[in-house]
Amino acid sequence: MDDISDSGARTIETYLKAMQTVIVQKVKGAGPEVAKQIVKGLNKVVKKSRD
Repeated sequence: MDDISDSGARTIETYLKAMQTVIVQKVKGAGPEVAKQIVKGLNKVVKKSRD
């Protein structure tokens, strides 16, 4: 874990928070608005971490 950059750590943290939201809200399938927002947000974080 010491070799992970700050942006990598933030990406992992964001992913884990998103997964927690999915579990807590019992999101199923790709249709619900919450799931779409999570995927959209994660895509933004991943893009930023690659730049």
